[in-house]
Amino acid sequence: MAVIEAVSCGLLVVSTKVGGIPEVLPSPFIQFVEPDVKSIEDGLINAIYTVIRNKQPNKQVAHNFVRDTYNWRDVAKRTEIVYEKIPLHSSHNKGDRALQRKIRRLWDCGKLGGPVIAVLYLFCHYWILILDYFNW
Repeated sequence: MAVIEAVSCGLLVVSTKVGGIPEVLPSPFIQFVEPDVKSIEDGLINAIYTVIRNKQPNKQVAHNFVRDTYNWRDVAKRTEIVYEKIPLHSSHNKGDRALQRKIRRLWDCGKLGGPVIAVLYLFCHYWILILDYFNW
């Protein structure tokens, strides 16, 4: 959403190709880089020079593209579809070992705070399982 909003404001966006971004925006409005520090740095420098030379897409054209392409109700519906496809208890689906590792990491966060947070996390985890069981 932040990428779309940035383009709608006429900003030139630099992003990696991870997370579905290439499907969201065409290349005139975004510069794609590899997910490593050097590539991101080069992409940002290139974007700055593009703006300095006034070669970025026209702000009104970018805004109109976003306005005409994205209807927020449609975006919300598509987002809901994606969330419905995600398993509700992803750590449960991966097995008890994932839950054990998560609790161990929380437990080790401090002498008092770690155990308290770990127990609170377990309470919430099982509370969600109960709510899911009763379809609340």
